Amino acid sequence: MLYGFYEKIKPTALISGVNRITPKVLSFFDCYGIEYPKQISFIGFGNKEWTELIDPPVTIIEEDFETIGAIAAARVIAKIASPDRPISVKKQRIQTGFLLRKSTQMIGRGPFGEEAIPIEKLTLSEKEIEDLRSGHFKIGISFHYGNTAWTRLHENGIRDTLEKYGVRILSVTEAHFNPELQVTQLEGLRMQKPDAIIAIPSDDVATAAKFKELAREVKLIFISNIPLGMETSEYASCVSINEREGGYNAGVLLGEHFKNRDKVHIGFISHGAPFYGTHLRDGTAEQVVRENYPNIEIVSVKYFHRIERAYEVCREMIKEHPEVEGLYVSWDVPALRVIMALKELCREDIAIFTCDLDVEIGSYLAREEMVRGLIAQRPYIQGTAVGLATAKALLGKGEYKYIGVSPYIVQKTELLKAWEDIFHTPIPVDWKLS
Repeated sequence: MLYGFYEKIKPTALISGVNRITPKVLSFFDCYGIEYPKQISFIGFGNKEWTELIDPPVTIIEEDFETIGAIAAARVIAKIASPDRPISVKKQRIQTGFLLRKSTQMIGRGPFGEEAIPIEKLTLSEKEIEDLRSGHFKIGISFHYGNTAWTRLHENGIRDTLEKYGVRILSVTEAHFNPELQVTQLEGLRMQKPDAIIAIPSDDVATAAKFKELAREVKLIFISNIPLGMETSEYASCVSINEREGGYNAGVLLGEHFKNRDKVHIGFISHGAPFYGTHLRDGTAEQVVRENYPNIEIVSVKYFHRIERAYEVCREMIKEHPEVEGLYVSWDVPALRVIMALKELCREDIAIFTCDLDVEIGSYLAREEMVRGLIAQRPYIQGTAVGLATAKALLGKGEYKYIGVSPYIVQKTELLKAWEDIFHTPIPVDWKLS
C-alpha cells in the first residue's frame, strides 16, 4: 500500500503521524532501496532511543509527556479539592519538541530562485573527459580571502578535479577582502588569457563592473554568491553550501542549547556586506530563533563589514546589553575576534554559535570554552563541485546554474568525526575530546 502511494505521489518528504508508524516507514525505505534524506526527507514521531542510533539518525517530533501529565494531574487534584466546581473545558496547547538530525534536507535556492543541483548530478561522460583532455583549457582562481583551511581545501578540491582532466590552473590569487585589490588581480588573470575564471567576490558591489567586463571574454564560475547586477546569462555556475540549511541548523543549535531556560537574551553579529549567501544564512538563523523559541529574545542585531570590526561590534553590544547570554556570529574568523573581545570584558560565560570549522575555532569547541556548536561547510567537496561545474562550463554546458552542498552540524560529540570527514586528517593533537 505504501509503495503504491509512493510511486503515485513521488513525495519529496514524509512525516510520521504516530510513533508506531516511524519504524514501518524506515522498513519500507530499506525494503525498496529508498535512501533518505538523499531521495526523500523523513520526520519521525516519538523520540525512541534507537532513532538517534541508526544511520542516518532520524529527525523527530517529540511530545512533552511530562508537561501533559503534570497539567492533567493538577486538574485532577483541583477537582478532588473542589468537587462541586465545574470542570474547565478550556483547551491548553503544549508545544512539541523538534529534534533536528540527519534524515531531512533543507531545500536551497540560488540568487535567482534556481533549485539547487546536487553534486551527484555533475558526472562526466567518457566523451566529455576526452574533450576536456584534448581542449588544452586554462583557468585562473580568484579568492576573496586566504590563509584559511576553507580556502586551502577549496583549492585542493578544484585542483584534484581539474588536473586529472588536463585542465591547467594558471594562477591563484587572494584579495584579503580588499575589492580594489581583487579588481587588480582579476585584470592580471585576464591578461593570462584563461578560458574560465573561478572566483568568490570580495564585495558584491565594488567588483561587479569588473566581473561584467570579464563575462564578455571568459566563462565565470562563482563560489557562494553572484556580484550585484549580473544576470544568469553572464556566468556559467554558482557553487555554494546550502546556506538556508546552514542558517536553519545554526538557529536550531542555538535554540536547543537554551530551550530549557525561561528567559534568555541573545545577540546576532552578522556580516554587513551584501553577500547573498551569507545574508541568507544569517537571516534564516535569526528567523528560526524568533519563530521557534519563544523563551529567547534577540535583544540586539549588529553588523560588521570588515572582519576586524567584529571585535568593536561585540564590545559595543555587550556594553549596551550586558544581559546577553548567547551570540550568533556569521562565521569563524570574526567569531575569533568576538571571543577576544569577550575575554577582555571577562564575559567568557557567553555561549557562541557560528559557522565554518578550522583549527582555532575547533579548539574552543573541543574544550567547550564559549563555542557550543557550529555549522561547518564541506570545502573540499565544494571545491570538487566547483571543479566539475568548471569542466561543464568549458564544454559549453550551461544548465548547471546553482549547485548546492549540504552543511555539517558540529557539536563536541561530533567533532572527531566531522574533522576527519571534512579535512581527511586526524584531529589536532592538543584537542582533548574524552
